[in-house]
Amino acid sequence: MADSLDLELEALLALPLPRLEKLDIDGTSLIPAVLDEDTFSGEVPRALTNVDVYSCAILPTCPALRAPLTSLKLYDCPIWNSMEEALQTLSELPHLEEFLWIAIVSMDDDRIPFTPAPLSAYEGRTPQSVRLPRLSDLNLRVRVEIATYFFRYIVIPPSCGIIVDADLDSITATDMDALLPALDDAFGERFRTLFPDNEPDAGFRRLDVDPFQDGSVEGVSMTWSQSTTRQISANFRLGFLPSHNDDENVDPVCLAIVCHILENWPSAHRAVSELRNIHPRLFSVDTGSTDPRRLAWARILAGLRRLENVVLYDSIDGFPEAFVLKASTSCLSIRRVDVEGVDFTPTTLARLMRSLKIYFSKLDLDTRSHPPTLHPSACRLSDVTLPDFSATIDACLPSLS
Repeated sequence: MADSLDLELEALLALPLPRLEKLDIDGTSLIPAVLDEDTFSGEVPRALTNVDVYSCAILPTCPALRAPLTSLKLYDCPIWNSMEEALQTLSELPHLEEFLWIAIVSMDDDRIPFTPAPLSAYEGRTPQSVRLPRLSDLNLRVRVEIATYFFRYIVIPPSCGIIVDADLDSITATDMDALLPALDDAFGERFRTLFPDNEPDAGFRRLDVDPFQDGSVEGVSMTWSQSTTRQISANFRLGFLPSHNDDENVDPVCLAIVCHILENWPSAHRAVSELRNIHPRLFSVDTGSTDPRRLAWARILAGLRRLENVVLYDSIDGFPEAFVLKASTSCLSIRRVDVEGVDFTPTTLARLMRSLKIYFSKLDLDTRSHPPTLHPSACRLSDVTLPDFSATIDACLPSLS
């Protein structure tokens, strides 16, 4: 039956289909010949607006890629042999509104071998920028060098929602001198375009930190949302996944990237008033430094000058110590601390409460008149379920030492 369906599909794709509006092929169940210049008898299907192809080789010469597409989704499809070729295809799709490109296994497909993109903006020749003026949704799951190359040369509207999940398979600690400037050139410039440096109050109000999209704790995703600018309504997500390891900790390269972003991209941190950490292991990484200012939480909090609400899920590792350090070095504006689903021990709970006590002691008199509140929910203490409650920090501290 499968062979019969394959033959029927191949025969159908060999015909001109002038009324075809959507092309949806799953190459894992139906395996047609490579979609090439002979597909549709070489004629461009002028009614085609949506191409959704999964695990099927498609050449840039395929007539479907010359149709007036508004949506192009490629799930691990061997297609381009270089980023220059990808840019050329996209330059011919000015009506594109949605572009999804997942390229994991397909990068190693022998049918269409892919030439690795340079990590540095100064390697190789410089192509012309490509404008996609109607793009509203962009989703990439590719190697980091492909992602940075893409953002250096693709011009998209400020209103475009962005999801970039970058694989760091080829990146080691020795590559950081090249990787961080590449991220600056690509994504840092995107932030600067959205929120210029001469607008010090502009940016995203909320930042979520999560494990990588598939739940891999060695990776990390950062999602910015709630823009201060009405014209920028979409979210911006950056995720990074290193080579798999078995120690169940965030890879040091990912940790360095997170800290670099929040220390060097002003519009990525200056307007953030709410921080949600859903990553259970991000801040428990031992960086090997004895200087508490080098701790991940301390480095991240140091740049969030307008932070008002902190939400911690499942873990408070590293937070109390960093909280104390930041309270000692800058004027905090935190109004609320939410702790959800944490399994406390008496020691970890005491550490959290002690840090809050020190924090309160550092507040000026005006701020003390509106003390922050602590909101634990769905938490446990030594295997005993704690009741959910809310308390002002000054009220809950007198009994602590």
